[in-house]
Amino acid sequence: QCSKSASFAKAKHCLDLYATHGISLGVPVVTLVAASVSQRSSLHNVVSFIRHLVESTLHQLTPDEMQFFTRHTVFAMAELMAEAEESLGRMETKVLDYLLGLGLCENDLRMDWKNSSEQVVVLFNRIDSKGGAMYTPTTSPGFAKSDTALLSFDDSDQETSDKLPTGYSRILDGCEVQVTNIQPQGPITMRLLTHPKVQMERDAVYRLDKIGKLDQTRRMLDAVKLLTDNAKGKRQAKSAKPHGVLHQLLLVPPGASLKDRGLEAEPSLPNLGLQVTDEICARDLPRFLNESQLQAVACAASRRLSLIQGPPGTGKTTTAVEIVYFLLVNGMTRTPMLVT
Repeated sequence: QCSKSASFAKAKHCLDLYATHGISLGVPVVTLVAASVSQRSSLHNVVSFIRHLVESTLHQLTPDEMQFFTRHTVFAMAELMAEAEESLGRMETKVLDYLLGLGLCENDLRMDWKNSSEQVVVLFNRIDSKGGAMYTPTTSPGFAKSDTALLSFDDSDQETSDKLPTGYSRILDGCEVQVTNIQPQGPITMRLLTHPKVQMERDAVYRLDKIGKLDQTRRMLDAVKLLTDNAKGKRQAKSAKPHGVLHQLLLVPPGASLKDRGLEAEPSLPNLGLQVTDEICARDLPRFLNESQLQAVACAASRRLSLIQGPPGTGKTTTAVEIVYFLLVNGMTRTPMLVT
């Protein structure tokens, strides 16, 4: 709850108590707490909070596991905060029609008070011929399941604006929500991630603004959790973990050598080097690969271990196929080659 209200001073006090009494939390709990931090928080506060959270509660992790968890959790949250900051900046600087036209915002929304609760809100902007509430996007595709948004009063509606307290700010006084259900010809259902500072009103008109993609961040945190959670009795998680050697390699911190960790590399196949690999990629690979994809192929072909990351639709699978092709054609891997 401390992290949800962005009261980092209170959160620090709680964590200090955990540390003083030697109380540990499970990795799943810590990742859940990290993902609950408000997107309206400053990055500096978020990073400081995550570091303190890990140091105070994850006593069961090894030093390498703790560094890995901290490093990648901070990275995941930094990406989310950067996206949120850009979204909040647009809300402050762009006119409503511009945001509506890009599908980043919906206004003139009403609340289905009967079917809403303290944790769930149901919104609509149309009434069908049978009197049922429904949501129709101003600009397609509109909001979709798992989208995260800032819910606030729509001050473009005069009656709603007249009821707002002086100095009302949608960014400071609104609440973060996530779409949990949306059906054709039906309303949009959202779960509250934080609570509003100004109470919602039955007859008010509301507005939604898209912010950072929390679902993507949670998937990244799930991967971190998978590699660091050693709790017993989790068969499915255990089966999803990478091979033991790869698992150890991933946990080696930056600056440490494999030799330091007792992970001497096996005699390797010929390495063409990054410069030569770059030249071959530019000459031989399909022209539909963009610059970052070509760079990813070159790096993967010239290094023992590579991590390629990107949001949905950016061509990660296409790049992976080209990496496999490149390694085979240039005799840079043993065969048969296992691709999973």
